[in-house]
Amino acid sequence: MDLPAGLWERLDRLHAAAVLDQDISDLFLARLFPGEPVRIACDLLVAGIETPSVIALACESPTRLTLHEGRPLVRRLLSDLALDPMNIHRAGWIIARDIALQIEAGTLKAEDGGHLLLGLWHPCQEPEEMRPLLGTLDAWEETPPQHRNREQFSLAMRRLSRAVIQATPSQ
Repeated sequence: MDLPAGLWERLDRLHAAAVLDQDISDLFLARLFPGEPVRIACDLLVAGIETPSVIALACESPTRLTLHEGRPLVRRLLSDLALDPMNIHRAGWIIARDIALQIEAGTLKAEDGGHLLLGLWHPCQEPEEMRPLLGTLDAWEETPPQHRNREQFSLAMRRLSRAVIQATPSQ
């Protein structure tokens, strides 16, 4: 398939989320739904990819499609596109990089992103770059709310995120 690079990246993230569906919380998947899978399907149509599953997903409402309803549609879309199989390790790194980029940009709360990254530690094969997450998150949660330094915590999480981004294997 000849698709724009940005669409390939979005399709890879959707594929990775589907691979990790059983291994991570719905928090990351919920961030993709309802809009992104529908927008991806619409962009695939614009790119000339017109399979029944692409059409079906593109016809859904991006604001009303639920995670539960969207899962089978996404799986059919990925199957119809006959994408190369993705192992759990590659999927973990794709999602970890995306989360780390969002933490670094400040578009994802450091605490939420940290927990999502920690949930990807095993799928990413327990990289050293993610090991400090546990201590950083534990220290944050053990500190009484009135004594937490959000700015310092966010800075630490951005540093950890940068390390995860740099450690991401090239695909």
